[in-house]
Formats: sequence, structure tokens, C-alpha cells
Amino acid sequence: MKGPDAMEATAKRLSRVALTGGRGFVGSALLQHLTDHGVKVRCFSRSEARNRGPGAEWLVNEAVDVGAAEALLEDVEVVFHCAGSIRDPQSYVAANVDIVRTMAPVAARAGVRWVQLGSLGVFSGLRSGRVTEESGFCPVGPYEESKAEADRILLREAERN
Repeated sequence: MKGPDAMEATAKRLSRVALTGGRGFVGSALLQHLTDHGVKVRCFSRSEARNRGPGAEWLVNEAVDVGAAEALLEDVEVVFHCAGSIRDPQSYVAANVDIVRTMAPVAARAGVRWVQLGSLGVFSGLRSGRVTEESGFCPVGPYEESKAEADRILLREAERN
């Protein structure tokens, strides 16, 4: 099963999830899809959400610390991490790396599965047009380096657990 059918089947199996980046391009579409399928979603945002959908609970905080991560991940099955910064190079580390560094251990301790929105630009195979599970990291710029570092953190956390 692929594409929309797989997404629908997955949404039907979930009851409560956490979402970062629920106001962004991908995150807002995922939020809509999940709530349309009756999934309760707890969203983390750095600023007040403009359009709150039914089934979504919003936690607003400027930064994610351990306490905020614990509140976000309490009693959820999976976190969809879609938050990040693509436009402001000064915020790449805080938005793309620090949030993962703080949240990943909390998620692991709580048994929460992690789904990471990454960037193809972190892989060496991108230049050849083919990216596989074996493709190594070879970020093409500062944004991609920040996303690669987040991926490395998650890989280390997965190895520990």
C-alpha cells in the first residue's frame, strides 16, 4: 500500500499523536489529514496558531526544553517532527538541531515513535539522482548540514535504544 491509501490506513490506527511544525507547509497538511481522520493531535508551536482545527491541542513556547518536550509527548504514540527553519540561517541550529537534541531522548524514554521530516540535500546520492538507505551524509549547504546533524542525533538515539 502506497501514497494516500497508506496515509489513511496509518491515520486510522493512531489515536493520539504529537506534531511539531503544524503551521508550516507540510505540517499543516498533515495536521488537517490527521484531524480529518479523528486523530487527536497535540501541536507544538513557537507562536500562537492562527487556525486551530478540531482535534488539535496547541502548546505554545518559544523554545523546547525538557519540560515542554515531556508535555508535548505525554500519552502520545508517535511524534511527527515537521518543525524547522529554511529561510533564516541564524536559526538553523536552534530550529533544526536543538529541538531534536532535546526531544529525541524524551521520546525514547517515553516509548514514542519518531517520524522525521528531513531533507534530501543531506545525502551524497542526491548528486547522482539516487538516494538509498546506504547513501552517506554529504550536505550541500548550511541548511542541509543542520538537517544532517538532526538525523545523526536520531541515529545515535536509535542505536542506544
